[in-house]
Amino acid sequence: MTKTNKNPNQVLISGDGCLDGRGCVWKIDVGKLLANRDELVELNFETEPDVTISDATGAKLVAVGEKGIGYSGFGRSLEVFQFDGVDYLAVGLPLLGYGYLYNNYGKFTGAVEIYRL
Repeated sequence: MTKTNKNPNQVLISGDGCLDGRGCVWKIDVGKLLANRDELVELNFETEPDVTISDATGAKLVAVGEKGIGYSGFGRSLEVFQFDGVDYLAVGLPLLGYGYLYNNYGKFTGAVEIYRL
């Protein structure tokens, strides 16, 4: 989890296993999350596994890992930074290419992807 530069109430969180292991990053408004906590506590995720909490939390999907590359650990590390006055998000993929270590194709693993916020 990391904060955005523009709004101190917004944080970025990741789930490296979402969407069948692709990984996702969401922007969440903590104020909305706390204001709606009673509604969220009442949800029973065991009996209602398909319920979405994005409306109650103000969650917005910011980035999704690439499909078809295997489990990369997308989103295990996050960092927000500015360049020329523009906010960017660096997303770590520490396990990208792990399965290719047996040949000359990939002697190293991991990558970083950059997204404009």
